Amino acid sequence: MPRSLLLAVLVLAAGCAGSDAPRQDDATPADLEVVIGQGGGVTGAWTGHRLHRDGTVERWAAAPGADRAFEPAGALEVGAVADVWRDLEAVTRSDEVRAPGNLSRTLEITADGRTRRSTWEPGAHAPLDDAWTRVAARLASAR
Repeated sequence: MPRSLLLAVLVLAAGCAGSDAPRQDDATPADLEVVIGQGGGVTGAWTGHRLHRDGTVERWAAAPGADRAFEPAGALEVGAVADVWRDLEAVTRSDEVRAPGNLSRTLEITADGRTRRSTWEPGAHAPLDDAWTRVAARLASAR
């Protein structure tokens, strides 16, 4: 009997143990991925960041006609992914924007099995600019 009691206590303790993985708000979609960037102009080059649901952040760059080249940029603090989602949630309910300019910004949000992409000229779409600016600042702070 004491052996089975010990086993039961160990099983319960293991089930209650915490995880080292950053915990996020339950409202944050399990498949959330965010890609932001800006570029164009004379060089045609683009730069940006990609955020994964687990908080890891990658920096990326792309020359004209080339694929994005990603490199690790760090991770956001616990809870910051949920903050990014709150910054973007309203934008995911609006229509996608396809209005690139000479210089453009891009925002790709994958959530709940759907990817939404918008590209616009900075200053032309206030809600997108506001969300993009907040998210860009958060991703640039990844350590």
